[in-house]
Amino acid sequence: MSSEALDVPVFPEHFKNPVRSAALVTIGTELVAGFTVNTNATWLCAELAQLGVPVRAYSTVADELELAVSELTGAAERADLVVVTGGLGPTRDD
Repeated sequence: MSSEALDVPVFPEHFKNPVRSAALVTIGTELVAGFTVNTNATWLCAELAQLGVPVRAYSTVADELELAVSELTGAAERADLVVVTGGLGPTRDD
């Protein structure tokens, strides 16, 4: 099959830029209260570094919608990619 026969999508120019930085936001009252060690954050930062994506910011907020929205908004302003994780237990919403 020749390359001319492939239907390759054309992406907008801003999709072609590499991810230059990331921000990690972890959400969980159990994290800020010290009940759970945030090993997810350590692993995610290391994996992003392996991919060549430096993590510029890392933050943790309690299980409160207003805090999460505020932190995610700030993270989106600081980095090209925002990675969010939560649900590390042992709260009801996990």
